[in-house]
Amino acid sequence: MRPSYSGYNVEIMSRRETTLLVDGSNAVHALFGPFRAPRDADAWERELVRRVEAWVAGNPPSDAEVVFDGGWRKVSAGGGVRVLFAEGSTADAVILERARALRHYKRKVTVVTWDRDLADASRAEEARVAGPEVLMAASGR
Repeated sequence: MRPSYSGYNVEIMSRRETTLLVDGSNAVHALFGPFRAPRDADAWERELVRRVEAWVAGNPPSDAEVVFDGGWRKVSAGGGVRVLFAEGSTADAVILERARALRHYKRKVTVVTWDRDLADASRAEEARVAGPEVLMAASGR
């Protein structure tokens, strides 16, 4: 089964107390700049997920969800990280829905984005907001 947001059940998949919700496309552009060719986008998405995995490993008990705009692509994750694709929606909408669901379960949420509108909407959902640079520090680069 391909992991996609379309029809995705918003259950809480772990008992960890803090969840990092990463605006995937925004973070890729912020950290790595514009792409030179489509194949570069896949590599940078995988690198972003690797950095999120490093953040989770250094911040227990935490988990993370990286949400990309568009349909499914071959980007996998492990170690407390899930990758979602906002097929038929937007990453921003998925992130806000996840923030609401997690808040309902009394989870702490941090949204990682430089998108001002998403940051403001996330704060309205009582989420903390951080820039993608937090992932650079976690990866030791």
